[in-house]
This record gives sequence, C-alpha cells and structure tokens, in this order.
Amino acid sequence: APVSLVNDLNKTGGDVLEARNTTHSASSSWDTISGAPSVWEEPGMGICAARASTLGECVAAGCDDAAVRIYNLESSSGGGGGEPCQVLLGHKEGLPVFDVDWNRNGRNLLSAGGDGTIRLWDTMAVGPFGELTTPKDDPPPSSKGGEKKKTQKGAAQQQQQQQSKAIRKEKTEDLSETTNTDMVVPGWRSSTEPVTYTSGAALAVYQTKHSDRPIWSVSFAPCGYYFCSAGADASARLWTTDRIEPIRLFSGHTSGNVNCIEWHPNASYVVTGGDDKTARLWDIHSGQTVRLLSGCRAGVNKVQISPGGRYCAGADYSGAIHLWDLGSGKKVSVLHPMDDESAPVSSFYVRDQTTVHAMSFSTGGDCLAVGSDDCTVRLWDVRTAVAARNNAKESLQTRPVKAFPTRRTVVMDLQYTKRNLLLAVGKYTSPVVVNYQ
Repeated sequence: APVSLVNDLNKTGGDVLEARNTTHSASSSWDTISGAPSVWEEPGMGICAARASTLGECVAAGCDDAAVRIYNLESSSGGGGGEPCQVLLGHKEGLPVFDVDWNRNGRNLLSAGGDGTIRLWDTMAVGPFGELTTPKDDPPPSSKGGEKKKTQKGAAQQQQQQQSKAIRKEKTEDLSETTNTDMVVPGWRSSTEPVTYTSGAALAVYQTKHSDRPIWSVSFAPCGYYFCSAGADASARLWTTDRIEPIRLFSGHTSGNVNCIEWHPNASYVVTGGDDKTARLWDIHSGQTVRLLSGCRAGVNKVQISPGGRYCAGADYSGAIHLWDLGSGKKVSVLHPMDDESAPVSSFYVRDQTTVHAMSFSTGGDCLAVGSDDCTVRLWDVRTAVAARNNAKESLQTRPVKAFPTRRTVVMDLQYTKRNLLLAVGKYTSPVVVNYQ
C-alpha cells in the first residue's frame, strides 16, 4: 500500500528536503552534501510526498504530521538550512499527507491526507492568518425613500460604532509607532513600512462518503478547474473546485487500493494504477474504462503519460516500469532499474528498496526519467525501448542511457521544464548510527 512510502528514516532527527536541477550532460554524481545549494531540514519531520511547482519556484512537501510545508527555491538558493516559508495546517487526526499537486498557475495547491479529505489551498493569500482579502469597514446602510425614520436607539448604535472605529484607528497608529521587537519581522526596514504576510489559506475541503479511508493520490487537470483523486475505497473520483461533491466515480479496480492517478494531456482521460496489478484508462465523460493495461507482477504505485498522449508508463512495487501504447493497449517495453549493472551505484544503495516514487517524460516524449528508493535518477530512451519491442531478435528489456546517483537522497519528484531541464526533488535521509557491543 502507498503507506510504505513513509520510511522510518528520521531516527536521527528527521528527513531533509533537497532540490536539484540537472541536464543530460551533467556529471554522473550530482549529490555532494558539502556543496548542496538547497537543503532544508526540520527535526522530527518525515516527508511523505514532494512536488515542485510548474514554474519551479516553490516546492510543496506533504509531511507525516498532517502539515503541508512550502519551500521557496529562490530564497533558499544562497545556502542550506532554510525553513519553510509557509506551513499549511488543516488535515485532522495527525495523519500523514500522502500527496500534493500544484495548479498550473503556481498558486493553488491540492493535498490528499490520511484523514480522508482533499484540501484546496491558496498559497499566496496575504494576512497574518491567511485572509484572502483585506478587511474593510463597511459603511452603514443608507436609508431609502418609503422607509421609517431611524429610532433614537438606532442612532445611538450608529454613534457607538463610529466611536469604536475611531478608537481602533488610534490603536493602529500607536502600534505602528512602537519599537517593540515582537512587532518586527526579518527584513523590516521602517516603522512606517506596511508588513505583509503570505501565510496561505484553505479555500475548500472535499470529502468522500468513506471518510475513514485515506486518499493516496490527487492530480490537477491541465485546465485547472477539474481534479481527480484516488483512495483506499477501490475507486477514483472526478471533482470540480467549486463543488464539494464528486461529479464522476471511476469504479473497476478489483483491489482495495487505487494508488495513483494522472491526467491525459487532452484532459478527456485519466489513468489509474491499483494493487490489482493493472492500470486503467478512463473516459471522464462516461466514467468507463477504455483501456485495461495489464502485465505487471505487483501492484502499480505510479503512472505517467507522455506529453503526446501516446505512451503510458507504470511502475509497480517490484521496481519494474512498464510502457504501454495507449492506442492499442499493448505493452511495448519493460524497464528494470535494479537490473542495471553498468550504472553507477550510490553509497546508500539497497537492493530490496525498489519503490519508484517519480517519473517524468521529456518535452518531446522521447526520454523517460525515473527516480526510486535506490537514490538514483535514471534516463531511458523511449524510442530505443519501442524499437527493441518491434525487433523480435532483441530483448523486451532495455537499459538506461544515463544514471545520476545520489548519496542518500530519495527522489520524490521529477519534472522536465519547458527548456528540457530536469528538476529533481528528494529527501535526504540521515544515516542511522548503530553501536555494536
């Protein structure tokens, strides 16, 4: 089940979130802890999911303490040890946040929690408590013709309101002139300069009828108005941001857990992966399965569709990545990261850790990047994999063309930018010291 994504790796103080960006021409080892440009650490925090925004400016991390933390890449590029710029609280019962996903605008964020809820956040809301708008004193309603004249009691109430407004105004002026250190924030230059807080705000809460079942995955549609979720009730759902109830139910997986969900580029289909060892392509208009993608040895925990919409990659819990042609529904290749003996092996490589956390197709769809628990990012040539399948003399399995091992960074998210740069986000796992007697 997706709960296995939460590793017990914070015995020495917690997980560290790390962000990198690399290209195909980068060196084979891109993780040197002494020179890490962006490392964030908070004691006692475990990271369940991480996702970089579309523009690559922020990273959202779903944590095991029911909180969502936002990190700013621009403010942390000068050195490590930075703290999150925002901490979004709202998920209940202290259960982990299993998945997060950004909208294309880089402002709205979805989070899927173990409490069975999906929450929509505005990460750019301004105010000490995340107010969406600046509160203003509304003027008293004016009297219209035909209405009765105001009574003496109403006039007294109006006068009292005006007096309270004047008192509040005097208090505000006094606070702006005070030199108390509690009112000073980092970067505050002048007492007359207004202080602006960007603390985020919860816009909506979405909940299924099975409120006791966790939500494993959530995904925004390319248009941003629709989104989908997958959970532990053997189904997936289609939602809109302005309705708290789902508008479509995708039911067909024969296992209890639907682990992942992703959108097709044309926004008319979604693909899901479940513990029944299959991935399914759904039509969002009819709610029916249009492609059954089978052939996996274990449950599917991650799916990704190429930008052109032709191929679908699915990773199962055995560590294998299956590549299907969505036009025919047939498998065209099988990629095995753990069977790659020629690739360099990281110092934190563990043979039994085969869970794939992140996959991303390049802009042209000819390259597939995969990040897994062995702390390595691998690149496959999709065209070579398809050609190997068409040639009967060659094996169905292909090897990666490039590998980028890390020391102890488990890759949680991979994204290709418009310039075809690969952005990787992961959690640095501190080694556990064992004392032998």
